Amino acid sequence: MGPLALALCLAASTEEPPRFPATAEIVRIDAVVLDVADHPVAGLTAADFTVEENGKPREIASFEPIVVRPAESAPEGLQPASVSTPLRLEPQDGRALLIYFDDIHVSPASAEWVRHNLGPFLEREVRPGDVVTIVTPHGGLWWTARTPWEHAQLPAVVARLIGQYTANPFKDEGGGDWSAMQSVEYGQKIGEGRHTDTDTFSLSRGEGRYGMALLRIRRSLNGLERAIASLDGFRGRKSVIIYSEGFVLSPQLPDYERIVDQCRRAGVTLFVQDPLGLQTLRATAESSRGTGAPTSAANAEAASAGSTHIALATGGRAFALNDATEAVARVLEESKAYYLIGFRPAEGRPGERSLRVRVRRDGLRVQARNRYYWGDPLPRETRDAADVFALRAMSDRTDLRLVVTSATAGPIGAGPVPVRLRLELDPIAGEQPRRLKVLIEARPLAKGEVVHDGGDVTVPPGCGARTIERELRLRPGIWQARVVVTDVESGRLGSVLHTFEAEAPADSRPDR
Repeated sequence: MGPLALALCLAASTEEPPRFPATAEIVRIDAVVLDVADHPVAGLTAADFTVEENGKPREIASFEPIVVRPAESAPEGLQPASVSTPLRLEPQDGRALLIYFDDIHVSPASAEWVRHNLGPFLEREVRPGDVVTIVTPHGGLWWTARTPWEHAQLPAVVARLIGQYTANPFKDEGGGDWSAMQSVEYGQKIGEGRHTDTDTFSLSRGEGRYGMALLRIRRSLNGLERAIASLDGFRGRKSVIIYSEGFVLSPQLPDYERIVDQCRRAGVTLFVQDPLGLQTLRATAESSRGTGAPTSAANAEAASAGSTHIALATGGRAFALNDATEAVARVLEESKAYYLIGFRPAEGRPGERSLRVRVRRDGLRVQARNRYYWGDPLPRETRDAADVFALRAMSDRTDLRLVVTSATAGPIGAGPVPVRLRLELDPIAGEQPRRLKVLIEARPLAKGEVVHDGGDVTVPPGCGARTIERELRLRPGIWQARVVVTDVESGRLGSVLHTFEAEAPADSRPDR
């Protein structure tokens, strides 16, 4: 396949994936029903469920059973799609999974264990219709697989997961982040059930270690916030798997509750998988988290209380098994069949409310979030503009309809491959010119820099089809480009994700 040119055809459209914020008239939640063997149960009706809000029963106003369609065989001779159209994710079409590899809190050895297990697992278990996004906060990886050819690239994406965590950068006997937090916050070091005076622990070094821990946690949670937001626009079950060796629950950081609040508003459940697994309780794993502490099962849990908290508070779980893919396997299994249940909330002030979903049949149990946020969202700082947010969204925006096609860019010389972006606009109705903002982000599958491009386009009223071109120069290899177009006056967006291969120049290819 030759180098890429993108042709984008716009047509006015009001179609948009349905969104169900907490401020809607009906609150919708997803509920998984499991049998004694932990398999999801299908075939239930609304009469089988009860819903309680703040301890009081609420009438079920809408009910939609979701059973993901049986997987189809992937076509032989997979090739990148020559044409990409907006993809509207429907719950019945496949399972949506976001893997957040917290490389800030994963050591190189643990990352190797994850790579060894996760790549083959995804290659074996992901099926047509599934959507998988893999994100790292430090390494800058952000890759989404939605087509069979993109699924086939997932092992190569997993191969890029590199751990950055060094538990004891001071290389001393002072202990890990948990001991540093105890020293700074409470003036004492706690280990093996005994208390010792701060004289035995350097407070200045503890403050330095604790400050580094807080910085790492903030960076991890900031990246997680963006990952969670990318699931907006999908109305099915939204799950995030966090690979992390864990981090402390600091009283100084409001970031934990910000993440929990975001998940409760968006209906996202977090699951944490500790790649150390059961080794967490062994001396070798304890020393990898910082020499000296924690040295017991209880204190090992305290060292990862922050990551465990955000999982449990959103209705998820924390996994610490030696199977590095247990959390992903459970989420994929539970996403095969579930129920979207809607109810009308009681009148009252905005805020968090408790939630309990039960099933009336014996031998069955329900997995559902236990709290949600009702009412107008509180004023919050917006980190990203709408078009920047759309660059990372798992679902495409269809306010403006786009079609992305591949074509040869022209003569190829030595070095990066020229990629020409061709924007084709349908005739524009109205008497005034319309200004469009184009934003493009291209990410390589292999390690490398993200390439950004864009600009403003003014379209005269009543004009015929118009072609506007921009050119990028990309290294040979597989790339994933997200193209976002914004109507500046109305704010309407269109976006398309397109994965393609930029071939090396013919004179630079090895002889075959």
